[in-house]
Amino acid sequence: MAHRVTSGGNLGTARILSVETSLHPDLLPALSRLIIKAAETTQVWVVTHSAALIAALGQSPETRVIELQKELVQTQVKGQNLLDRPQWRWVE
Repeated sequence: MAHRVTSGGNLGTARILSVETSLHPDLLPALSRLIIKAAETTQVWVVTHSAALIAALGQSPETRVIELQKELVQTQVKGQNLLDRPQWRWVE
């Protein structure tokens, strides 16, 4: 699952990948508060499998959730149909 917490004062992008694998679960709410604070000045992408972190990040109204699922050998955005996908083109 991927979560994007954004702000209008965007100064860059930060990526946090699967932090729950090396952090005690009791620390996830505090981490989410730090992420939400950082998102006031930077776009933050969080990739996680932690339901606790997802719930804590969901406390911010600025949080946008993009849930992924794997079908056969392809990862897709959950709930997105073939015709809902953005059009893709070669860069000219």
